[in-house]
Amino acid sequence: MQLEIAENFTNATIKDESSYVPSAELYIFAVMLVIVCVIGICTDVMMVYMTFRFKKLRTVPNIIISNWAIADIYPLTLASFDYVIYSFVEYPSVLFDIMSFLYEVEYVFYNTILLFITSLIIDWCLATYFLNASEKYRKYYKFTVATIWVLSLITTCVTLSLRIHNLFFVLPIITFFFIYIAVLMFIIILQIARRIEKCKRRSSNYPTLTLTIATVCILCWLERWIGLGLAEVIDKYFPFIRLITYFSFVIVFIIIYRNNTDFQACFRQVWKCSNNRYIDEISDIHSPNKDTDSVNQTSQVYFHQNGTDGC
Repeated sequence: MQLEIAENFTNATIKDESSYVPSAELYIFAVMLVIVCVIGICTDVMMVYMTFRFKKLRTVPNIIISNWAIADIYPLTLASFDYVIYSFVEYPSVLFDIMSFLYEVEYVFYNTILLFITSLIIDWCLATYFLNASEKYRKYYKFTVATIWVLSLITTCVTLSLRIHNLFFVLPIITFFFIYIAVLMFIIILQIARRIEKCKRRSSNYPTLTLTIATVCILCWLERWIGLGLAEVIDKYFPFIRLITYFSFVIVFIIIYRNNTDFQACFRQVWKCSNNRYIDEISDIHSPNKDTDSVNQTSQVYFHQNGTDGC
């Protein structure tokens, strides 16, 4: 996608570098993209900061989302850097080899984000339908997070090694294609199951916030998946639709803020630069020391406080 854009710029520049004149639309898009990416990076940093500052927010789903935010910083940084270069630098072909490697690594991080989203959905599914399995899964969540980062590091090292030998490593792009499809189908199945339960009036009392943000992000990334095959069409007729992809985590942040009262309280404290810690004890929905009935009662209270629809 962006790599194809880079190749197009490079081919045109090789023919006549002195004739490279970016269009006004590209200038506008570059400025808007930089603004969106800066907002996105600030949102990622805020999510990570709040999760690890406030004990009340240090839940398994929030920690997974924070790791997702960390992985999201690289694509946002690269995207803003990319379009600034190709909009304002006179000879973009000079940096083509470096940028092509960075694009390959970009898809490594996209896959990392998808794996964190998958982990988040699995956590929600187990907490909703398989309580005992959820307790075991959350007990070893650190292993899951560490495994995802190790896979990301290994893939990046392999990509770098092949790039040194002038080889293009397409595995991250191919993997992104299939992981996205798998996650999308998983979300569709879960959403259909929820609707069926709602019709039968047997919907779970467990909050649906994590499933909602995963669904929103995957839908925002639909352009990224379609763009693998239709990059030229999107760039020509719908260039500004790409901004939705880079704005996805900002949307996720807003959804969490609007639906989680604990998150609202902590965010307001950070916004007001208050030194007083938010010391209310966290309501652990699935504490191993609670029985099933107690867990369900806690879920209902949490569910009511956060204003979710429960279906």
